[in-house]
Amino acid sequence: MQAIDYTALAATLSGLTGARVQQVRGPDIPGVIQLQLYRPSGFDTPDCRRLWLDVWARQGVAAIWRTEIKRPNRANQGGFVMHLRKHLAGSRLTEVRALANGLALGWQNPVGTHWLVAYDNQLTWCAPKPKIAWPGRVNPGMMELIESAPSAPQQAICSARSDLEKALSSRFSQTTVSSTALQQARRSLRTKIRRVRRLVEAIEGDLQQAGRSDELRHQGEVLKSQLHKVPSGAELIELQVPWNPTTKVTIELKRALSPAENLARLFRRARGFEQHRTHLQRRRDEARTQLQQLTELRDRLVGLDEQSAAALLHVGSESRPSQLSTAPKRRSQNLPKGVQRWLADGDLEVLLGRNGSANDTIVTRLARGKDIWMHVRDKPGAHLLLRWSHERSPPSDLIVSCAVLCAWASGGKIGHRVDVMWTRCRHVRKAKGAAPGKVYVSGEKSILVDIDKRTMEAWKRRRPS
Repeated sequence: MQAIDYTALAATLSGLTGARVQQVRGPDIPGVIQLQLYRPSGFDTPDCRRLWLDVWARQGVAAIWRTEIKRPNRANQGGFVMHLRKHLAGSRLTEVRALANGLALGWQNPVGTHWLVAYDNQLTWCAPKPKIAWPGRVNPGMMELIESAPSAPQQAICSARSDLEKALSSRFSQTTVSSTALQQARRSLRTKIRRVRRLVEAIEGDLQQAGRSDELRHQGEVLKSQLHKVPSGAELIELQVPWNPTTKVTIELKRALSPAENLARLFRRARGFEQHRTHLQRRRDEARTQLQQLTELRDRLVGLDEQSAAALLHVGSESRPSQLSTAPKRRSQNLPKGVQRWLADGDLEVLLGRNGSANDTIVTRLARGKDIWMHVRDKPGAHLLLRWSHERSPPSDLIVSCAVLCAWASGGKIGHRVDVMWTRCRHVRKAKGAAPGKVYVSGEKSILVDIDKRTMEAWKRRRPS
């Protein structure tokens, strides 16, 4: 009889599952490992299932999980049954039966089917009798079966023992992507495909706009020749083309700008479209290439097992181009002097001016049209800019939180109530020759906030170091 350190195997099994191996029941299933464990309620959880799948998947197991909750009683307190399928080179592991004081391993080799039984640190080979009853505890009949069993070839015993030790002890020795992690990777891949597809559509839309450079320049020339006919505050005007009297051109204007400023705006947009056309074409080609690679990777994942799919995802992540980002790049951390950077909920960027020069910098250099601008009403103070790229207004709780920060940065104290106004940055203009920090605001809204300690502590925790 060949000795085996069954105590170590039992300790490994108990440590991996947190349960005590007590009994195995059920009919023999060819090519299936059947293992039944008992433990108080809560053992049949997704984490436990992933643990077992990881343990056996390292040995090439294609796992099938089936749960059979037993009615709790004094003996078992509820339990479940797990079925695993395993194929070995030249032989087949057919069934594992775990007992309170022993473990039987069904083994089929070219000679025939035998049982490899571990009991009291001893490993032996035996031929099973038909319809053997495997009790929950080893009884004298089981002892007689073990003692009368013929010995098996030394090589077969070592091979079986080695396979069992590897299956139970390699839980933390290798890194294997579980089914849940693989599902998350596939969802992430689908999300990336949707994002890159939207990016391609957005760039193509920008390219169509960039094709308007000739049209805008033509409108600018027409407007320039008849600038004296344009009334102030007009939003739309129709002019006759001087060099083609039978043709008329409809030009969109900004109501807040003067006719001369609208003219300069048309030529500026035309120049911008011309300069960015080449850049947009390059970015579109990069995005299309990445979309093609991601789509091919998604198609290749169909029908693969977990290990092959995980390896393919790893290779695909290394081969995909990293220079193209679907998310907007953050501005440089080197902000102008006097401008502070804070982070709102969701890692939204907030810029705060601490003096007149910094306030002017925020309004004239850093602000974008959809961004949110804030300032205390009728008092000198800090200009606050919240990065916002949507046409819809920010959530009310975000507006209140930013207003509290603006009021505090403008000299407000904890417990003070302050009136703060806010609007889009496109409605904030710096008047020529005005003092530092002085701006003209239109379309503003007001909000009355209390500077509370909890909100300010949250702002200070999120502020970048």
